[in-house]
Amino acid sequence: MYLFNSLNPISFLKSSATTKKVFVHLAKNGGGAREYVEKAGMVQISDPAVLIPIIHQVFADNEAAVADFKSGKRNADKAFTGFLMKATKGQANPQVALKLLAQELAKLKEN
Repeated sequence: MYLFNSLNPISFLKSSATTKKVFVHLAKNGGGAREYVEKAGMVQISDPAVLIPIIHQVFADNEAAVADFKSGKRNADKAFTGFLMKATKGQANPQVALKLLAQELAKLKEN
């Protein structure tokens, strides 16, 4: 099917629900899948080179949460997941984002 060839591959979409939205949109309106997905903000951010600077910005923007985390406050690390997802408008790949966030939090704790 041409749609799959134009996506190359479809795995960059956020979810199967998103994939369904793409199919419905293309069936109704035509056009290219990649262009629609990118324009609609449906692409996941999985690149560490993109996510790590965002994580650092989240730390800079949330100094109180960083202080809570460094002082050992329970569940302080969980707040950063929400901050990161908000900063990426929900586009961060959750598995990749959580792994990178854990690595960067470990570095924070060491300092």
